[in-house]
Amino acid sequence: MANNEVTNFRNIALVGHGDAGKTTLVETILFKTKTISRLGEVEAGTTTCDFEPDEKDRKNSLDAAVVSCHWGNKTLNIIDTPGYPDFAGEAIISLQAVESGLLTINASSGIMVNTREMWNVMSELDRPRFIVINKLDLPNLKFSELLKSIQDTFGPKCLPLTFPVGLGDSLKGVVDFLVTPPDKIPSEITEAKQWREKLIESAVEVDDALLNKYLDGQAVSADELSGALKRAVRERKIFPVLCVSAKKQVGLDELLDFMVSYLPAPDEAEPKKGVNPESDEKTEVILERTAAAPLSAQVFKCVSDPFVGKISYLRIFSGTVHPDSTVYNSRFKKTQKIGKIFKPFGKEQQPINQAICGDIITTTKVEDLLLFDTLSTPGNPVK
Repeated sequence: MANNEVTNFRNIALVGHGDAGKTTLVETILFKTKTISRLGEVEAGTTTCDFEPDEKDRKNSLDAAVVSCHWGNKTLNIIDTPGYPDFAGEAIISLQAVESGLLTINASSGIMVNTREMWNVMSELDRPRFIVINKLDLPNLKFSELLKSIQDTFGPKCLPLTFPVGLGDSLKGVVDFLVTPPDKIPSEITEAKQWREKLIESAVEVDDALLNKYLDGQAVSADELSGALKRAVRERKIFPVLCVSAKKQVGLDELLDFMVSYLPAPDEAEPKKGVNPESDEKTEVILERTAAAPLSAQVFKCVSDPFVGKISYLRIFSGTVHPDSTVYNSRFKKTQKIGKIFKPFGKEQQPINQAICGDIITTTKVEDLLLFDTLSTPGNPVK
């Protein structure tokens, strides 16, 4: 079980074009982390994230769905977003509630319209991001051509961290370039040496001392490389490419290890900024990313449930919130009361006693909450 500390959260939105396998990937992650005991299927309408009747009928996501799971002592808050351009708004809003974006690409169909659009949105938001090539179990794949297409489209900073061993029916697993010694990489991966060297060279460039050590021909330790890659990902100097087959559950351990080890925690990312709505709104407020700080939380999604009523999704950017709290709403500059708070898990709402900076929660039946409302501690207003 993960510790309830700010530094242990990882907030990630899965984006990309339709049919990239985002919902199946999330389902497999939940199964892999033992969060669910039975693996659902999109075709059968039994996945955790596609729970609305229209989604089950159409067999694709129409709304963003939030789930969480644990890997090691870290909590992963994952938002599965729709992939078709008609529903891109759900993905764009979700990206504003997370520190990191995962761009999912179908290994067979490659880069599509919404693949490019979501990359552009993440670039505008300046999010740390990485790419997952999914469906490596499909036939007739041209993996090397896809890698080249990714670099041509999104730039040379997109570098493979894991590489498939075999493709299609012959897919055996993946190799992690940082943890696998060069002499242990299967000889069939002919491009392994050049990709591994590019990854290492790009990683050490973030640290002058490490770069000089590398250029002098001195050995760079695994810990040094890991630290350099962590910094490079968070500073948007490398966008790692990872390889998976959600259907075959290949590459999942490496993907989960990457997310908890290299993606930024809420207190490591760029700080959230706001203004004081009771002043002239020109004075910038930088939020302190701790549980002890005054509360600031923003509504990033509202839905109406026929049984529960209005459900408002909140990202907590600072402080702590409890059930039945009195909070200040920056839109109408007054206090209001929220009732119970919940941890969302697909269609379920699990009651909790408190939530801290970095977490994603819901509250229900607060009818006057609107999208992008900011809630804060009375006496410390933030918009």
